[in-house]
Amino acid sequence: MKTHNTSVSQSVKIQPPLEIESLLTGKTVWCSFSGGSDSMALLYYLKEQEKKIGFQLQAVHFEHGFRGEASLDDAAFCQRICQQENIPFQLFHIDAPTHKLKGEGDEEAARRLRLDYWKKIIFNPENSLIALGHHAGDRMENIFLRLFRGSNCSGLSSMRPVQKIGVLTLIRPFIETSRHELELFLRERGITEWCHDATNEQIRYRRNFVRHELLPRILEAFPFASGGIRQSLRTLQSDAECLEQLAAHEFKRLSPSFKVKDLQELHPALRARVLRIFLQDQLRQPAFVPDSNLLERFEELLSNPRPAARIPLPGVSGCYLIFQHEKLTLLQRSDPGNVENQSQIWDPLEQTEFPFDSSLVLHSEVVEPEQLFFSRDKSSACFDLDLIAEQLPLQVTYWQEGDRMIPYGKKSPVRLKKLFADASVNTAERKYFPVIRLADGEILWVVCLRNSAIAPVTAETHRVLRLFVTQKQLQHHR
Repeated sequence: MKTHNTSVSQSVKIQPPLEIESLLTGKTVWCSFSGGSDSMALLYYLKEQEKKIGFQLQAVHFEHGFRGEASLDDAAFCQRICQQENIPFQLFHIDAPTHKLKGEGDEEAARRLRLDYWKKIIFNPENSLIALGHHAGDRMENIFLRLFRGSNCSGLSSMRPVQKIGVLTLIRPFIETSRHELELFLRERGITEWCHDATNEQIRYRRNFVRHELLPRILEAFPFASGGIRQSLRTLQSDAECLEQLAAHEFKRLSPSFKVKDLQELHPALRARVLRIFLQDQLRQPAFVPDSNLLERFEELLSNPRPAARIPLPGVSGCYLIFQHEKLTLLQRSDPGNVENQSQIWDPLEQTEFPFDSSLVLHSEVVEPEQLFFSRDKSSACFDLDLIAEQLPLQVTYWQEGDRMIPYGKKSPVRLKKLFADASVNTAERKYFPVIRLADGEILWVVCLRNSAIAPVTAETHRVLRLFVTQKQLQHHR
């Protein structure tokens, strides 16, 4: 806990942004209550406004499991405060250390898990608001952290007074109020004790470095910087909201085809935001934000659309952006698990539609050579049927370490490992590629990657076996 001197030399009045006040009436307001000074001020501010404005206040505390007994003590403190103030209280132990994803930091994991819990807690989102205690200092820190990550104006101004994430509505009543003003607000009411998270002092965390090292030195050298940064944030937010509205309009205009040509004609600033809406819609993850690396790879692919190229989505296993049939598509695969020695038998002459797994369907058709047209689309492959007829039915497998094939246009075998590497497919992603083999085990086609030199279609070909793949309805991640 943290205690302050109770003397008060000045008075402070909290004035939330106007757009927040107009939302409160008649709502259930869920206060995210950590027990720190900012959330303590938020709880008491909302309690004072509850009867004046006319809304129902609830408090929620997330115990993240990072700090052992200290974390549990904070949870008990928050519960005691709410009992004293007769405020409905809920406590959730979310055990963030156990549920961290690979490459995810502590703050990122905690934020993701809290959002997952909010989705379960808020049973009436149309009539509910989630109140967060972020203040002006948090917003200034955030702009530096986002700037270092290469964010656009939407990212730089992401901590907004009112923010929609899917059906959830977040409000930040103190986004224009300083921490000093919040602590003064508490002391005026005789409140001198609140939780103190010791990790907030550890500058190994990037936000703490910005808070304790970078910003103080900037403000010392540029005393006027605080006001200038806050004004820039307001301007950035206005610019971002304009671009986001335009992007939403373009998303509706381009839906559902999302042709490469149409995307190429968009301004890059709109393109990035259309992509974000597209991914959030397809994944049903309203908080998903493409990072700068994903956007850069997307721009590269859009400038040179290669049918075999795919862009993995960070944090979403087995999911890729691809251009298929000159359209932007999200390829989302279920994890096949342990693929060693997994094999299915497929007779493409008897079964023209072959469900491979929960997300992909393999197809076959026999056509005359004259019916073919040239395409670089790697979702299909063509072979001289008469040259492989005796090697049917086919085997449908996954790739194995040591697999080799003779790629079309080559004369000697190449390891699949090299073909994957050349196509920038990492080790974890390779298990999502079906491998079509002849009856003797020789590789005919690695689906969506490369077809072999076996039985090429030539001037002497009479019957063509065309194999192609389609995707079932996306298996959405929740």
